[in-house]
Amino acid sequence: MAKGFPEVEEQEGTRIEKVLLVALVAFLLVGSFWALERIESIFPSPVLQGYSDPNDTAGFPRDTSVSVEDEIGVTRLRSEIQKVQQQLDNRNSALAKALAAKNKAEEIYKFRREEFRTAMQAGNASEAQRSAFEASRTALERATALVAPAQAETDLASRNLASEQQKVTAAAKRAQNIFEARSFQRNVKLFAFHFSFAAFCLGLSWVLWLRGRKARWQYQAILTALFTASVLQLLFLFLRYSWELFFENIATLAISGIGTAACILAIIAIKRWLFSPQRLAQARLSSRRCAICATPFLESQSHCWKCGQPLVEKCPSCGSNRLIFAPYCGNCGADRQTSSLEN
Repeated sequence: MAKGFPEVEEQEGTRIEKVLLVALVAFLLVGSFWALERIESIFPSPVLQGYSDPNDTAGFPRDTSVSVEDEIGVTRLRSEIQKVQQQLDNRNSALAKALAAKNKAEEIYKFRREEFRTAMQAGNASEAQRSAFEASRTALERATALVAPAQAETDLASRNLASEQQKVTAAAKRAQNIFEARSFQRNVKLFAFHFSFAAFCLGLSWVLWLRGRKARWQYQAILTALFTASVLQLLFLFLRYSWELFFENIATLAISGIGTAACILAIIAIKRWLFSPQRLAQARLSSRRCAICATPFLESQSHCWKCGQPLVEKCPSCGSNRLIFAPYCGNCGADRQTSSLEN
């Protein structure tokens, strides 16, 4: 910075101060986000299945209580289903073996019966053939008798499995309802604590800012940075909960509403500021055009040749002619609004 140029030093000092204030706001936000995260760790999220991770939050372990399904016995019922399923598989295997033995005995019986019948018709049936036929019939009767109990045991196991599955379905639905209720309660508590903390920070920073301004503290910019960080923190929470509670469910409607509101505000802002009558008139006069109809004019003209609108007026301060709607007099530099109020 060059010595002897205080305005340059002041500009450079102001730039450095702005950079430091932005950095201060950023560091304050880092600390506030850390505090919000610590508040969230106080209220552990309920777990539907399994156990919560004790190392889920570094330095702040979550509650290691059992999950909702473990609490009401859904996990136990699922293990019971596995046992019943294993029993059903065993019964199906035994039934399949019994049916296979019956089919094999039936094939042997049919063969021995046909063999013995053919021998009898030929008149040379032997005692050995008769004995083989009787033995195959007895084996078939025994194999058939084993099928019915195996089928009954399989049907019983199937009914038991269906009953256990109904219990698990009902218990799992109940666990889901409990989980959703606890999640809602946690979110409500978290919402209240988060916004209470943000409101406390905002209120404290606002009080400090007002006191600093009243006392004309030379470091008022620090309090301004503190208040700005509090506002940004509150805005962050508002956007976060607005998205979680509303926008995820009605995203299309939210986009429509926000877009409509933004367009309306933009139109109002444009009409009031960018295309305000005074601003539009000044823009036209700066390019040597009539403030009313935008018709070009010469410096020698005092009125518009097309609409008759006056182009110049007397300056109340020096009495010389100046362009109408001009914010300052081109001769004496008097402010148009100040001159109008004085007169």
